[in-house]
Amino acid sequence: MRNISFIFILLFIMNFASFSQKIYQEKSGGLYILKGETILNLRFDYQGMMVCNMTEEDYLAQKRDVKNACSEGKGDYWVQQWEQNKSEDFPKRFEVLFNKHMQKKNLKVEKGTDAPYTLIVRTISLDPGFHTGTIVSQPAFADLDFYFVKSDNPEIILLKLKVKDMVGEPAGFGAFDTGTRMGECYAKAGKMLAKYILENTLAK
Repeated sequence: MRNISFIFILLFIMNFASFSQKIYQEKSGGLYILKGETILNLRFDYQGMMVCNMTEEDYLAQKRDVKNACSEGKGDYWVQQWEQNKSEDFPKRFEVLFNKHMQKKNLKVEKGTDAPYTLIVRTISLDPGFHTGTIVSQPAFADLDFYFVKSDNPEIILLKLKVKDMVGEPAGFGAFDTGTRMGECYAKAGKMLAKYILENTLAK
């Protein structure tokens, strides 16, 4: 009976999260800068990120110790993969879907470019979720902030947007992989942000 109740609660949470995924504007102004632009510099920021209600440092230390106790070096490798996901995989997943949906408006994001404006994707919190191959599973969740700034003066925020509870739930065997689940959060975020821009600026 407890297992059934847990399943219903989990399904409710997942359904609620799917409806609550919406971009909110926290600092007004700024999107007008995108008119006439063809490329934005892309930067990811994980400073101060919380993971499962823990600091990232504490979370990784805990995971490393548990996995190393099971198999020597497994935890160290897992942490290396985590860092690779952050530096390479997540930005790429975001970039691909953002650029795909902005292609018709000739606007794209790219890491390391010298574009006049930069889009900073800051992760506030991240929950990797888990997948058991049964209904008793949980997708990844991410709370993200989007900052639009001048590349040569990033301290001045032209526009700030945010999205809460971005769900990462890949189909098939990808759901078993922690990095793939989390990466889906960023892929969906790229798609959602592109649609927001199209609806609020470039479509007008």
